[in-house]
Amino acid sequence: MDLFSFKGIHYHYQCLLKLRKNQRGIGVIGLFILLCGCALTTGRMPSSSRVPTDTTEMRSLPFEARSLGAQHFRPRVLILMAKMNESLISKEWSQKAETELMRQLRQTESYVLLNPKEVDLNTKDLVNQDQWDWTKIHERARAKSIPLVLEWELLPIEIQQKSDAIGILREQERKIVVQLKVRLLETRQGKEIFSEIGQAVKEDRDVLWLSKNDKKITVNDYSNETLRILLKEAISTVMPEVAAQAIKMAWNGRVAMIKGDRIYLNVGRQSGLQIGDILKVLDVGDEVFDPDTGESIGKVPGRMKGTLEVVHYFGTDGAVAVVHSGAGFQENDAIELY
Repeated sequence: MDLFSFKGIHYHYQCLLKLRKNQRGIGVIGLFILLCGCALTTGRMPSSSRVPTDTTEMRSLPFEARSLGAQHFRPRVLILMAKMNESLISKEWSQKAETELMRQLRQTESYVLLNPKEVDLNTKDLVNQDQWDWTKIHERARAKSIPLVLEWELLPIEIQQKSDAIGILREQERKIVVQLKVRLLETRQGKEIFSEIGQAVKEDRDVLWLSKNDKKITVNDYSNETLRILLKEAISTVMPEVAAQAIKMAWNGRVAMIKGDRIYLNVGRQSGLQIGDILKVLDVGDEVFDPDTGESIGKVPGRMKGTLEVVHYFGTDGAVAVVHSGAGFQENDAIELY
């Protein structure tokens, strides 16, 4: 019988009870407690001999990176606030709108959300006559492998009211409307692919008693909590459609750096790559221009150079790959799922 098994311990315990009845088991009981302690600590690694935790930034993450399905990747999207009239929308409510929008976008787990600072973009260089210079924005975004730009705008809060013209008791109706506009633009061709206004409305009524003049209702007559709830509802009405656009996007990334046998990619776990993914590498394609307008239609896919296998993640959203097949890879080469 194994001394440290459950049956073994139970057997010895019964023996000790018999010994105690014979008043000869006090010393043996002490031995029994010692043996139980040894059994419980058997196989435990001493703290001094434990394997140290790897604190390097590069690491393999075996868990599922694509939470919405095996073929779903999260495209990168640059978030920009529309150039609004500050006299119509307060800075405080603009910040609250941005915070709530980002919160709901993260909950969808559909995009890798980027602000200009995170990708080293100076917003002052992207403005022309106090408005966004979309040509520059699309060019800079393409250069950083960002396929989408999301522009949002908090529209001026509307308050509508009306009341009965005559009467001792007159009913007054009032309505407050909070709206937020969201646009998605595709950077490869510089086209708008989605635009919608989310709206939330609150209506209420009052009875005016012998009142000759109607009180003018303003935003200040509503509590901050009421406005916050309406803002949250307005954003939530557009969020399902915004999230749905991510699935329609073709996923791609770039070779950021090549060092020895390691190839560093500008997309990683957040974008949806998994350890073991096989990626095809494409040469930089030629840009095609419309013969009538002279405007760029987009770039055609380049020739396939070979394939890479993802072996590690690094940084916030980067990946390390090794050559799976082919040769002649260069920095800025496009990568796609094989």
